[in-house]
Amino acid sequence: MQADSSGSTGRGGWRQRLLPSGLLIAGFALSGLLLATKPEVEPNDVEERVQRVPVARVDFERHALAVTAHGSVEPQRQIQLVSEVEGRVAWLSPTFTPGGAFEPDEVLLRLDDTDYADRLREAEADVALARAEAIEAGADLERQQRLASSEIASASRLGDVEARRDVARARLQRAEAVRARAERDLARTRVVAPFRGRVRDKYVDLGQFVRRGTDLAQIFASDVAEVRLSVPTHVLDDLAIPAAAVAGAVLGDGPAVTLTGRVGQEVHRWSARISRVEAALDRRNRTAVLVARLEDPYDTGVSESGLPLLVGLFVEATIAGRTLERAVRLPRAAFDGDRVGVVVEGRLAFREVEIAAWEKDVAVVVGGLEAGESVCLDLPAGSVEGMRVAALETEIAAGPLHAETRP
Repeated sequence: MQADSSGSTGRGGWRQRLLPSGLLIAGFALSGLLLATKPEVEPNDVEERVQRVPVARVDFERHALAVTAHGSVEPQRQIQLVSEVEGRVAWLSPTFTPGGAFEPDEVLLRLDDTDYADRLREAEADVALARAEAIEAGADLERQQRLASSEIASASRLGDVEARRDVARARLQRAEAVRARAERDLARTRVVAPFRGRVRDKYVDLGQFVRRGTDLAQIFASDVAEVRLSVPTHVLDDLAIPAAAVAGAVLGDGPAVTLTGRVGQEVHRWSARISRVEAALDRRNRTAVLVARLEDPYDTGVSESGLPLLVGLFVEATIAGRTLERAVRLPRAAFDGDRVGVVVEGRLAFREVEIAAWEKDVAVVVGGLEAGESVCLDLPAGSVEGMRVAALETEIAAGPLHAETRP
């Protein structure tokens, strides 16, 4: 029993060891058969993808640069009217209201002058009395001098008369000074406009009591309006601003400026000139400050629409600059950094270009391209050198230049 059991166990173990080897051999045989009988695959050429891009032919032209800036219209002269005497407001001019226009030497308001008129009359009476005393003292001195020459009057008596004459003269001078001050105070009850202008704000009204030094109104001259424009310092070259002007010199007829502002639903334009460059940079952003000047801003003829240039209006200023003899404008979408793409024999090639200025979303290119080349106006995402492209001919949009910053 033990021998049979041992024999059967030995034969079963050999079968278990031979079975995996047989399966492995069969697998190799099947793989070889499949490789030997696989179908032949013929290679096919993959067609290269063609990207359609809008292009325009480079055509260099003369272009006048311009710089765009923003600012608010302000008067050249603006002052606070302050009361120089105290009193109750007795009368107001019809023009003494915000926006009211007035002429030079026009009376804007009057204070109650009753007390000041009385003081002036008292001062005039004192002057008359002091003058009479001075005349009498002078006549007395002349008599004493004649008597002294005849040795009738004593020297001490003559000295007393001379002293009385000097006192009388001093009293007259004092009375005249008091009268002059009373005249000035009476005149100061009438507040007079020092120039032609308009009322910006008023702080008092009829019947109000004001003291010396009280603010009455804020007024401005309407003969000249100015707009302070902050621009990067490098654009001064584009505007051909001379070095003397940067140091604060007056330009006179500087670069022309077109001011654009919206009033209500309408857009209006006014023509001005850069009159000067402020000598100090703007402390907030270290930019240069140009001052645009417009004569008679409240004249209805300063704009085509007939609207005056209102103080306080926020405007966009387009400042005319130097002329580029050879330039082409390209949209921002045409750029990959400082490069643009050109189409050469159906493939994309990149060019490094020289940019003179940016006009919002358009670059003014002055170098790096040749006339007649087809430049891509909108580079596709993932553009690479040498990719195949199909050119769609279009035109470069024209329009005024508004330079902002130079890259």
